[in-house]
Amino acid sequence: MLARQNHSTPLQWLGRQLFNRNDGVAFFDPLLESINPMWVQEYTPARVQRIIRDTSDTQTFVLKPARRWQGFAAGQHVNICVEIDGVRHHRTFSLSSSTTLWHDEGLVTLTIKRLPGGRVTNWLHDQLKAGAWWASARRLATS
Repeated sequence: MLARQNHSTPLQWLGRQLFNRNDGVAFFDPLLESINPMWVQEYTPARVQRIIRDTSDTQTFVLKPARRWQGFAAGQHVNICVEIDGVRHHRTFSLSSSTTLWHDEGLVTLTIKRLPGGRVTNWLHDQLKAGAWWASARRLATS
């Protein structure tokens, strides 16, 4: 068995020592979020640019992720997190935009159908407005 040395930055080392986290910068996320939500490190934030009402129960959310987001390939989905009444809810949605929109304009879209009794989809349809911030996972997975 070979020993493996982890090469980490001094900030990562400090984060592990002080906060029991690999990313010490994430400790400051609450402060960063109040200054500029796009600076948060724990997740990749996205700003809701606009909302398109496709049908009575379907809306397309046009999002602009933070610059550090590396994009996606066709067939991938994104894990998102929304806070409703002080509780964080995580859901997975497929991206509905083409990779061209991401490469050309730095935008992605999620087309989401309202589910009867769905806590998150109903909240997204009723409460989320253009200009709001949305938390998305840093990594995407293939379907």
